[in-house]
Amino acid sequence: MARRQGEEESGADENASGQGRGSSRARRQPRSPRRDRSAAATRGTVGAQGKAGNLMPWLIGGLIAAVVVGLVGFPVFQEVTEEWPGITMADQGNRHLATVEEEHIPYNSSPSTSGPHLGVGLAPANIYRQQQADELQVHSLEDGHVVVQYDCGDEDCSNLVLQLMSVVQRAIGDQKRVLLAPYTPILHPETGVTHRIALTAWAKIDVFDNFDGERVTKFIDAYEGLDHHVRG
Repeated sequence: MARRQGEEESGADENASGQGRGSSRARRQPRSPRRDRSAAATRGTVGAQGKAGNLMPWLIGGLIAAVVVGLVGFPVFQEVTEEWPGITMADQGNRHLATVEEEHIPYNSSPSTSGPHLGVGLAPANIYRQQQADELQVHSLEDGHVVVQYDCGDEDCSNLVLQLMSVVQRAIGDQKRVLLAPYTPILHPETGVTHRIALTAWAKIDVFDNFDGERVTKFIDAYEGLDHHVRG
């Protein structure tokens, strides 16, 4: 009898224990969907940040490259699109002459802008009262000089000469290779019409009648200092 009672008590204890475990399982709730979504969102944010971090060096590199190309490309673009003053003449070469009297091909403009010239001696930057020989001043042009010349014919052009002198003297004061001299005749290279003022550089010429200080200065700034020697 006592043995049976013990077995019954033991069974009752096992039932109670089973009910306890069952009730613990019942109390364990499944993971909240909201918590899952939050974790997924966190992983997505971290992933996006990682991708953004990977792209950042490329973005910075691209920006730097664009700036460099802009800085390098702008002067090139400016040079291509800039309007250079004067009329471009055919280059007649750099043949050297021993003397002014030595025979050579005729120059293709008046005043001359290129072609045969003295191999020794040139007209340096200065203000001259006498016309300089073409064979002499072409050598100056080859060395990067700009020549400003005037032809007033029988007219009194002392005022024009003074105006041209002021521009040329200022340029010489700035260590620029510019010279002023009279020259006859000054002709438009295309029409043959005579003019009072001529600006020449190597293979470049501009002719007009009335003083224009800005026009003269622009021509000087464009061509002064450009060396045109033929390199072997």
